[in-house]
Order: sequence, then structure tokens, then C-alpha cells
Amino acid sequence: MNLMDHTLVLFTNNDHKVHEIKTMLALSEIPIVSYRDVFRDPVEVLEDGDTFEENAIKKVNALPDHPNYIYLAEDSGIEVDHLDGAPGIYSARYAGPNATREDMCYKLLQACYGAGNRDAQYQAVMALRFPDRTIETFTGIVRGSLAHEMIGDGGFGYDPIFIPEDYDVTFAQMTEADKNELSHRFHALSQVKDFLIHQK
Repeated sequence: MNLMDHTLVLFTNNDHKVHEIKTMLALSEIPIVSYRDVFRDPVEVLEDGDTFEENAIKKVNALPDHPNYIYLAEDSGIEVDHLDGAPGIYSARYAGPNATREDMCYKLLQACYGAGNRDAQYQAVMALRFPDRTIETFTGIVRGSLAHEMIGDGGFGYDPIFIPEDYDVTFAQMTEADKNELSHRFHALSQVKDFLIHQK
């Protein structure tokens, strides 16, 4: 497959994720765009799968066939040991519709108030769909723990309360470059990048 003949189209309505994915992939061989750049109307997908992988696959399958587009979709979230893996696939809607990241973080902190075990992990699953409709998935995980309060202004989602293993700062306290070298999304996208490059 000649990557130069294709465009990598990202399925996400989250501008933060578009920026992160473009920054992490940095593929000179292939243009990277948001699906909103090539399709007029937004596409809504009911994320009712039981796993991150199922939801990521649902997203790439929601986009129309095109001979020059490789679709990339992601589902990700935070999984807390004290909550038996919750909020997991419900991370984005854990605090209800239109919740701010403060709402999300405060709800999770409240649910874990007084917990002796604050271990947690971020998980991201990327699904790639090719023009022949074949799909490959890639999983990235970063372990860590929950802070006791929101700390830091960077990142998004639960970053102000997630401290990666072997660090004493949250993702939200890190520079974008430092976080991008550690994150679950980085681990998954590194696999995506290697896979695409070897398709040449």
C-alpha cells in the first residue's frame, strides 16, 4: 500500500484529541485530517459496546467507504481499581451530559474518597479501517494512581487527578511533550505509526 495515495481521517469530535493524535503520529508520508474536514455533517455513534475496542470499531465502521481514506477511531478512558475498573467505557459521560472536566474529576474523587487503594490506569484502543474494510486494533495502557485533588491546568479529561507510575505530578502538570511520551494514547499510536509505515 502506498501511503502517499491515502489520507488518514480521524474520527473524533474532540479537538484536543485531534491535536494530540496529529502531534504524536507526525507522519510525513500521509496527510492527517479530522473527519469534519472531509464530511459536511457530524456523525454520531451510540457507544454501547462492552469494551473500548468494540466502541472504536463501531466508530470507524460508521464512516462511508472511500478508496483513498484510512479511518482512525479511538475509545479511551480511565479505569480505577477501587471501583472495579469503573468508569471505564463510561468515562466521558460519567458525570452526565455536558459535564466539564471539573465535574468529571470531582465525581471520581468523591467516589474514591477514603479509598486505601488509589491505583488506576488510562486505556486507549485505536481502530484503523482500510479501504478494503479490514480493521486493525491497537491498545495502549499507562498505569498510575489517583491524586486526592485536582492539580494542574494542562491536558484534558481526568488528567488533573491522574499521576502516572514513577512520577509525583499529574498529567495536567506536565508539558504536552512530556505527557505525550507517556500516555496511553501515545502507546497505542506508536503501534499505529509502526503498522502504517510497514504497509509501504
